[in-house]
Amino acid sequence: MTKLYLCSKGIKNIPNIDVFLHDYSLTDDKEASDIMAGWGRRPSMRQALKTKKKTLCLEDGFLRSVDFIQGQKNPPLSIVLDKTGIYFDSTKPSDLEEILKTKKFTKKEIERSKNCIAKIQKYGLSKYNNGHGYTRKELGIPAKKKCVLIVDQCYKDASITYGNACAKSFELMLKAARKNHPDALLLLKTHPDVLAGRRKGYLQRFYKQPNTLILTQNITPTSLFALIDDVYVVSSLLGFEALCAGKNVHVFGQPFYAGWGACATEPTIERRKGIKRSIEELFHAAYIDYSRYLDPYSGQLTDIETTIETLHKLRQQRFQTNVNYHCLGFKRWKQSHILPFLAHTSGKITFHKKPPVLGKNDRLVLWASKETPTLSKQYPTLLRMEDGFIRSVGLGSDLVKGMSLVLDKTGIYYDPNTASDLERILNKNDFSKDILKQAEEIKKTILSLKLSKYNADNSQLDKSAWPKNKEIIFVPGQVSNDASIRCGAIGEIKTNLDLLKEARKTNPKAYILYKPHPDVTSGNRIGYIPTHIAKNYVDEVITGVHIQDILPHIDAVHTITSLVGFEALLLGKSVHCYGMPFYAGWGLTHDSVTINRRKTRLNLNKLIAGALLCYPSYWDWTNSIPINAEQCLERLNNERKIFSYAGTKTLYKFLRQQGTRLWLNIKLTFQSYLNNSH
Repeated sequence: MTKLYLCSKGIKNIPNIDVFLHDYSLTDDKEASDIMAGWGRRPSMRQALKTKKKTLCLEDGFLRSVDFIQGQKNPPLSIVLDKTGIYFDSTKPSDLEEILKTKKFTKKEIERSKNCIAKIQKYGLSKYNNGHGYTRKELGIPAKKKCVLIVDQCYKDASITYGNACAKSFELMLKAARKNHPDALLLLKTHPDVLAGRRKGYLQRFYKQPNTLILTQNITPTSLFALIDDVYVVSSLLGFEALCAGKNVHVFGQPFYAGWGACATEPTIERRKGIKRSIEELFHAAYIDYSRYLDPYSGQLTDIETTIETLHKLRQQRFQTNVNYHCLGFKRWKQSHILPFLAHTSGKITFHKKPPVLGKNDRLVLWASKETPTLSKQYPTLLRMEDGFIRSVGLGSDLVKGMSLVLDKTGIYYDPNTASDLERILNKNDFSKDILKQAEEIKKTILSLKLSKYNADNSQLDKSAWPKNKEIIFVPGQVSNDASIRCGAIGEIKTNLDLLKEARKTNPKAYILYKPHPDVTSGNRIGYIPTHIAKNYVDEVITGVHIQDILPHIDAVHTITSLVGFEALLLGKSVHCYGMPFYAGWGLTHDSVTINRRKTRLNLNKLIAGALLCYPSYWDWTNSIPINAEQCLERLNNERKIFSYAGTKTLYKFLRQQGTRLWLNIKLTFQSYLNNSH
């Protein structure tokens, strides 16, 4: 296989770049490579061209992505590969130009182009798909006013430099538009990168001219096309998108779609002279023959039709609401962790250090444990955020990004003192056959892959000391000051030590196992019980072993509110709750306390459906897209295979851990002495 060297770390870091380049063997040995690859007309491509080897030019495809986070581009779902040049460089031939010069398109291919164009128009898709639809009224345009679209571009963009254009081209374009349409309102459209503040454009100095409207909104091309008949461009892809929408396109540069007779006015390009191509032929050559597409869910190459549907689905998820989110009290590292989970809004997302003043369309977002009675009263519609039940490979307290979060407008799942969205979902008990079937599959996947919330432990389980003729009881430790304990421990048992004592008292003959919480053993959180104290009540203390390696071999779990109880239910184990976790009170657990609100009796699949399918949101950090529960499990499993988790142990963390353990050793030893002396 041909060996390919990538001349840029940025290209190497593109997710699934090896899939895009599946017909090449990627190598880090520049000298041993057969082909050098770079990006567009960037330094990496200049580096490749300086060598005496063959080159391959890569670029974003024409249906690229849905960008969820403002100002940040998602990984591409399509790229183009060119061995001759690159499509936007009209100074040289390219593979795309060669296709258009030589290929004979079949009726089937033309029909395929028509179908794809129709779907793109129906869904309102474009290259980036991060814009919004606007009406004439919303843009402030009179109902009967004729409009003409003028397309600005990024200053010194490669498509201008290599498209035989310059700043003068934009002036000529604007003059021609005014001459041809003297009574029309000129709509000046800026590039998304200009709107995001990453680049500047060419037409800023014309903004104040009469009969001109500057479109600063991030508006979709399709909603623009509904307002106009004529489009003026230099080399923007928007010109070709307008052609596909049936508009008259006037070109003042040399983009790939010019010179073939499809535009209303266009320059003569010698290499393309005398060759006529229809819009459908241009589309098939560029979007189908020339481009490669990736399915971000499977990580495999796919076709344009699948990509169109994927982009449509992602766009629907991207723009679910127009609410402005105001996030209070999030540290900088956590802001980046939660931002994607709020990116389903077209409104603004702002972070505050102090409580903000909110408008009608604003909502306050708060990490659930930070809620106070004052904030609850001040912001009656606040949204509470918390980790989901399938989170990561590694601990959140070690700043590992989570793949799931919940956003609750009613309460929060771990606080039984008030209702929550999860409790309402479960009480409603309105699950379709399809979602219950999905829940059953989720359960099977979790058990077969042995996944849990953190997936951080990897030591081997030693069962050599376990008796064969006794009940095996497992007691999971919790973080002492965790919100689930502060809110959910509504019975008499409120601490890890109290739980161990109660488990032994009610099961004097059982073999009891105790596993401290991973956040506690890592030294990040409090709740440590010295081993010699724990051994007064349990037979064995286990650390470092994955929870799913333990649960299949035990008979029962005794817990206050630990998520381990839910994970044990998936295995059909007996679960005894001394507090009121989200999974208790539905008839599936042995409960020491009750709350009247939980009246519905559930089976396990209904509990799974509510907790894992309906309540949380999931995010793929590699491809920067929302995913579902099944896809989250798949990604966690893949991540666990390549990442052996070991929490970062700074000097500060080590000293904090040792200090905490020393103090608890002294405190609990003294308490034990006093108890035994009586």
